[in-house]
Amino acid sequence: MKVKPVSRLYLTFEVDLDSMSVILIKDGKQGRTYEASQYFQYFVEYGVRKVDVEQLKEHFSISYFQNMLVKGKAPESFEFCVKFVGKDYKILECKMKVVENTSSNIIQINLEDISHKRLEQLAYIKEHSLELEYQPAAKPFDIKFEELSKKQRSSVNKIRGAVVAMLVVLTVFYAGYIYNIYSDEKEKTESDMLETCRIASQTVEQQLDYSAKDVTALEDVIINFGDTVTEKEALDYLQKSKAKYGYTAAALIDENLNLVASDKSLYHSLNVKELIQNSEEQKFVLLSGQGESTSRYLNYCIYSDKLRLSGKKYIGIMALYDLPTICNVLSMRGHYYDEEIVMSDLEGNILWDNKKVISDKIESNILSCLSKPVEGDDLGEKINTIKGNMQVGKSGIYKFTNGGERIYAAYTPLRVDGLYLFSWSSEKFLNAKNVHFIFQSLFLWILILLLPTLITIYVMKHTKKARINLEELAYRDNVTQGMNANYFDEMATNAIKAMECTYCLVLTNIVNFNIYNKKYGYMKGDEVIRRLFLGICKYIDEDELVCRTYADHMMILLKYVTEARTEDRLAEISKCLIGTNIKVEFGVCIIRDATMDLEVAKERANMALMSEKKRFSEYAAWAFYGLELVEKISFEKELENTMYKAFRGGEFKIYIEPRYNLENRALCGGDAYVVWKHPDKGILKPGLFMDIFERRGLVLCLDTYIFEEICKRIKMNLDQGRSVMPVCIKLHKSNFNYTNSIDKFKRIKNRYDIPGKFIEFEITEQIFYEKISNIEELVDCIHSMGCTCIMGNFGGGYLAVNMLQGMKVDGIKLDKSCMRQPMPEKMVCAMVEIGKAMGVKTIAAGILEETQVRYLKKCNCDEGTGSVFSKTISLGDYINIF
Repeated sequence: MKVKPVSRLYLTFEVDLDSMSVILIKDGKQGRTYEASQYFQYFVEYGVRKVDVEQLKEHFSISYFQNMLVKGKAPESFEFCVKFVGKDYKILECKMKVVENTSSNIIQINLEDISHKRLEQLAYIKEHSLELEYQPAAKPFDIKFEELSKKQRSSVNKIRGAVVAMLVVLTVFYAGYIYNIYSDEKEKTESDMLETCRIASQTVEQQLDYSAKDVTALEDVIINFGDTVTEKEALDYLQKSKAKYGYTAAALIDENLNLVASDKSLYHSLNVKELIQNSEEQKFVLLSGQGESTSRYLNYCIYSDKLRLSGKKYIGIMALYDLPTICNVLSMRGHYYDEEIVMSDLEGNILWDNKKVISDKIESNILSCLSKPVEGDDLGEKINTIKGNMQVGKSGIYKFTNGGERIYAAYTPLRVDGLYLFSWSSEKFLNAKNVHFIFQSLFLWILILLLPTLITIYVMKHTKKARINLEELAYRDNVTQGMNANYFDEMATNAIKAMECTYCLVLTNIVNFNIYNKKYGYMKGDEVIRRLFLGICKYIDEDELVCRTYADHMMILLKYVTEARTEDRLAEISKCLIGTNIKVEFGVCIIRDATMDLEVAKERANMALMSEKKRFSEYAAWAFYGLELVEKISFEKELENTMYKAFRGGEFKIYIEPRYNLENRALCGGDAYVVWKHPDKGILKPGLFMDIFERRGLVLCLDTYIFEEICKRIKMNLDQGRSVMPVCIKLHKSNFNYTNSIDKFKRIKNRYDIPGKFIEFEITEQIFYEKISNIEELVDCIHSMGCTCIMGNFGGGYLAVNMLQGMKVDGIKLDKSCMRQPMPEKMVCAMVEIGKAMGVKTIAAGILEETQVRYLKKCNCDEGTGSVFSKTISLGDYINIF
């Protein structure tokens, strides 16, 4: 059997154990990022043979990656066969190595398709392997709400589709009919507008002709009477004749090109000589001088060599005409009642307007209306076309929008250089006949659609009601009956964006609530949650928010005034749980910036909630996210970045707290713990880094590291024939999240062949309580190794006396708080008696004074540890103590 060669696969990616993510690498650059566990599950699902699946499960697991980083393993490689959906079989070679990087913990993986080198093996696999069914990487989410919503909507889909189809057909027909009417009327309107503009232009030019004749008549009068009148009398006559001839001002021009007038106020800003030289005889010229007044006048000159006054010669007469006065003739014509007539210069500046309706809205330039052209028009091309036409004296039509109304405009040049006349009119195309027909067809259209539309509205109304009910379910919490986290996020985001005041986000946690649930049941637990929720609602304002996020955790958005005021409010809220013996923890993040993302605020509030440095009241504890917390987080982040390197560099040192027989003060064992000799931070006790290891899932790695180091030392001494004292290893809570955690210790013990009598395991009372369902199996497993099991931190109040009867432990260790706090001797003795009644040895931890040793001996306590006996010593010193 031959296997057809397929395209070869090359894949390089890096596993970042800090962010638990997979980063694809292409051409040496980072590409897309995926969540690690889901990404590697993808490969496991497509393993062809059982051995492939097992190999992939072993190597592509977070615990395996952690083990590589902890032990600094050399590069590894293995081969496996996969078959992706729709693809052929492939044999891939996987090479894994630790990337040495001081700032992050990364494993690089290279996958190379070597199918072309394994053709015979690939053919055999393809012939003998069973076809594997595709299994999704993760179970689908619960989509009951979506399914219910789809069912509610499906009842109206067919009716809605039919109604929509009918609407579309009739609307297209109706729109086509209206468009035909529109097109016809549009052409007529454009033609009428241009004709109106031309008639208006002719009217203005006719008025200009009348004015020119008046100036000529004025010249004839002065010529006829020039020899008998003086210059002053002629100027007075010009002044008095303004009303008769319609000009605003008139002047004589002497031989030196100076203006002679009784009132020169309108000419004071003009260069008179330049004006006279540029003025053509018997032609109107638009003045372009400075000042507002000169932009609204037309200048008309008439020259003559017969002008003489008392023997003095003049070369001509100049008359100024007010532009609005000339144009008023348009306002008096009924033909222009519906149109707005505008006069402008070549730059589009408005000089006169008969109505000032549209022009007032577009400021002072007529071309500014083109900033809002009709949709579909090219703005730049339209402006260039209009300007080009105006420069060469052409007429034209364009359209624009004003206040949502479509306006048609026509323009044509005047006989005066630099002046253009514009005519504007709204788009009023529909006449009475067309309107009547349109209303008839519209009425018929409504009747046709009325019945199915009413049916659709009825069904949609009920669908909307059902959708509202579904949304209420989606936004309501089933325990508190208040808003849930989804609705809270939506409301809180809007409130923060509005930022009418400073807010703070508060996350809550009920201390040891899981224990309360196991002790009293989940129904009682839900009652406590509802009690806390109602208590919070009682103490917050109407514009503040609260919701339950999950389990016993809640989220509150409060208005922030001061830190002290917020503390008082949290203390008041916690009082709602008086009588339950339950305390509440609060983590607070102050939101001072409207741009802060809600998820960031949640993360910071959660950091404050997890902080160990809290302030306490009788029923509550709280912490604010601030500089101190940021420094703590920064400190922990530095530790996170170096913890794998610390394993490989042997920075974890094991110390032993010796344990003595209280009767004869003989050494009888020791309790192991680890410290971190950090190269920069110095000696770090477990309390500074154990929480980080818990969060990162490295506690099992640390405990197995401690256990293996102890086994090595014990094995070395046994091989040399030396005596060895028992060592007790404390198992942390997160070890029990793994089903095979004890098996790992068992394999290490068997590897070094250590007798069980030299090993003790300590499990705290809290773990015994929380893992009560399988604790018996756990203790039996420890006994099967030949080791003893001690219940640590006894006296914490987790286990009732009747629950201790079934515990198969070999000893109980009193909590250190029994020695540090002023506890009555009778109570300590009572706890020792419980151990005696169980038939196990009793150990007192943290003994500080000789008086404590004496009354413990009186109570028949067997063993003890503490500074009264000895300081802690290194593992090497303890092993070699004999």
